[in-house]
Amino acid sequence: NNLLGIVNYRGICNIFRPFSKSVSEIVKRMPFVEAVDDEDLNLELSPEMGMLILVDDIINTNFVSIKETDTIQEARRLMRLHNVEMLPVVSDKKLVGMLSLLDLFIYIFKEHDIIEK
Repeated sequence: NNLLGIVNYRGICNIFRPFSKSVSEIVKRMPFVEAVDDEDLNLELSPEMGMLILVDDIINTNFVSIKETDTIQEARRLMRLHNVEMLPVVSDKKLVGMLSLLDLFIYIFKEHDIIEK
């Protein structure tokens, strides 16, 4: 199975963001939201929410990935360049893992003996 795309929080939010509006304005437009008190985002979602959106509607097929053999420096460079906090790690177009910004920080802290290895 080849990696076809990435679904992330940004993609889920963007489907409800027709224009540059405040969070409360976007949330008020969502058909499955029962009630919103201004910026209060304690939402009660209707059970039908899962039937409204398909993965195909929000999947990002134009994603950046790294190989297992890439360096930590290359991973961080790609994260900065593409403004992402997580990269899929692939081998022969197959997903073998995910590398997050937190993973990079932990690695760096261990290498500098800030935290135990």
